[in-house]
Amino acid sequence: MSESALKIRKKLRKKRPSFHREDSHKVKSVKRNWRKPVGSHSKVRHQLKGYVKRVEPGYRSPRIIRGTNKDGLFPVKVNNVSDLNKVDKTRQGVVIASNVGKKKAVVLLNKAKEMGLSVLNVKDIDLFIRKIDEFIKSRKEKKDAAKKKKESKVKEKKKSEEKKPKLDKKVEDEDKKKEEKRELDKTLSKRQR
Repeated sequence: MSESALKIRKKLRKKRPSFHREDSHKVKSVKRNWRKPVGSHSKVRHQLKGYVKRVEPGYRSPRIIRGTNKDGLFPVKVNNVSDLNKVDKTRQGVVIASNVGKKKAVVLLNKAKEMGLSVLNVKDIDLFIRKIDEFIKSRKEKKDAAKKKKESKVKEKKKSEEKKPKLDKKVEDEDKKKEEKRELDKTLSKRQR
């Protein structure tokens, strides 16, 4: 990438107006996004002074750096290590795909750092890796805690099941006593008659 083209683009971007639709500042239902004016009396179509600027090819950036980032690198989407090996570090910058998981992203970032590639969608590689490692550790600790809790619940359940037969025996004994008492009451009531 030529640095002069980057400077030209920077100058053009400073001069470039924000293109928005005619009368979008007057009427709420007219959105700001650009539409080409087609009205016969349109002031924007006639390019009258003091009206919104039209989209023209002269506002475009130079062709050789079109589609690059501010450093002049073309973004290349990377999903795995073999994609990383294909990247040209002088002309291309790495963008880690959004569907790549955290563990795999750490591997890709370490490899990119080792190869000296610039990663466009990560500002600080070391900080990003550290955050992911902390997240993975905390997730593992939570998992272990949940596992221990589940095991303790299972143990408590077993203990309660062991206690249940004793309770059942007590209940049965109480029922027997009540029945015996009823029978005694019946016999007593019969004697009294």
